[in-house]
Amino acid sequence: MILDTSMATRNPQHAIRSLGTSSTEFQLYKLQVVGSCQLIDYTEHRLQKFIETVSDPHQKMTLCAILDGYKTCKVAISWRSGKPVWINVTRESQ
Repeated sequence: MILDTSMATRNPQHAIRSLGTSSTEFQLYKLQVVGSCQLIDYTEHRLQKFIETVSDPHQKMTLCAILDGYKTCKVAISWRSGKPVWINVTRESQ
């Protein structure tokens, strides 16, 4: 099974215009290591910081599950008006 992620961060232009708010493209998690250093995944870091600011335990649990899904490439995350938006990533079977 091959997962083509070349278009994973692209949003249709009409969808961005219809949001009416500032939004980022959906991102998939990508662990990057250069030499002995691991590069920071900004979306992961931003989501962790967002989780720290949430006081509702149910919302915090949901966001932690989203972070876990992001790190296992099951969820793609976008940011809309400073809040995370996510979609499930599905693989096409051949």
